[in-house]
Amino acid sequence: MSSEHMTINVMTSTEQWGHQYAITATLLLPSLWSSPDIISLQLGLANALSLHFDVPLEGVFVSTSIVKSGMVVDSGKIVKW
Repeated sequence: MSSEHMTINVMTSTEQWGHQYAITATLLLPSLWSSPDIISLQLGLANALSLHFDVPLEGVFVSTSIVKSGMVVDSGKIVKW
């Protein structure tokens, strides 16, 4: 997957309740990805965030949502795969 199909948003939070994480990340992935590819991306993202922000892996939380074809609007158009 080329980087032209990826977006990274960095946001800061002033409050966090419950279990405290230094970094939380949410992946929105198309349903056409295989389970091994999803796992690889999740682990790769967690490791990259840990290294980039100098935070132990225990402080990184990554959750993933799988998006079905037709459930995305980009530039005013429904995206299907």
